[in-house]
Amino acid sequence: WYAARMTRRFSKGWNPVLFLAVLLLAGCGKKPPAPKPLTPELKILEQAINAQLKGELVKARELYEEALRLQPNLKGVDYQLGVLAYAERDYVRARVHLERAASGTQAMASAHSLLGVIAAQEQRYDDAFSAFARAAELAPGDAQPFFNWGEALREAGRPAEAVEQFRKAVQRRPDDPLFTLKLNLARIQS
Repeated sequence: WYAARMTRRFSKGWNPVLFLAVLLLAGCGKKPPAPKPLTPELKILEQAINAQLKGELVKARELYEEALRLQPNLKGVDYQLGVLAYAERDYVRARVHLERAASGTQAMASAHSLLGVIAAQEQRYDDAFSAFARAAELAPGDAQPFFNWGEALREAGRPAEAVEQFRKAVQRRPDDPLFTLKLNLARIQS
């Protein structure tokens, strides 16, 4: 019955795409489910994010730490605490949080990349190169680990190797003039 009725409609110039669009927009008469209420740690996490966006970094750090006390496995919180500690130039605390964010189920390329930056600043180049390699493995399409890796290689006096990493960064983000500039500088230095 339905097939015969639809065939008649199609033959009379009725538009099936429009029909489907109307059905989807109307939601077929069903109301969407009500959102679940936020748990206490997620409410605190929301406040921390808002504080960080407003530039209230001390307040954000305190709220992130409170959220972690309530739920120690909140994904991404250790990374944010590491970023805040890095911004405060507390590299020891940054490393603790970033290592936690980079380990286990929370493995994050950005955490490994920032750990590499800290290691390079401390002239622990082998650790930096390992961190950048892990970041590139976790996010092979991201240009930043390759760029950071190239910078560390250049700082370590290995510009020929830096060229390859900068080339990978430029391939992933060809419109970034800084990446192209660093690639050209490494080529000149090698």
